[in-house]
Amino acid sequence: MTKRGSIVYYLSAWVFGCFFTSALVGFFGREHMIHFEKYPASDPVRDFLSVFLTFLVTGGASALVFGFLLRWTMVRFKCLRAAQWIVAGASISLPLCYLVAKIGPLLLRGSAHRPEWLGVSELIILAGPGIAFDNGPLLIVPAGALTASVLFLVNRAFDPRQSPGA
Repeated sequence: MTKRGSIVYYLSAWVFGCFFTSALVGFFGREHMIHFEKYPASDPVRDFLSVFLTFLVTGGASALVFGFLLRWTMVRFKCLRAAQWIVAGASISLPLCYLVAKIGPLLLRGSAHRPEWLGVSELIILAGPGIAFDNGPLLIVPAGALTASVLFLVNRAFDPRQSPGA
């Protein structure tokens, strides 16, 4: 997709997708409760920033795929309303995260001619969705909806057919 604003759109998908996922998983996920009981005097800002930076590195690829699938679907079906984008984002996020987190490692382990560098790329591509899915699979749905709402605004700002003044 070489539309105007593609760089801003995909950068927003990466940053906001990872931010909303890390915020929801970090504050409501199962691991947060265990971490809080284990270290009661920990700094919540430092903890959130470490979770957010981890998701930025490990969840970037899946966030970009999410942004691509969302934009392609919405353009294909000519959806111009925010509610349509939010429902589609919530619908796409959970199956995508499941595929990347659970089925992706099974496909990569089965290859006979696996290169050595694949271990690092596997970590970068599969770890973020795996962490999110293991800590709270239902938290991925609102993260996808929130990300889709931001992506709707970005897409509308750069699409001349959808601009508020047109």
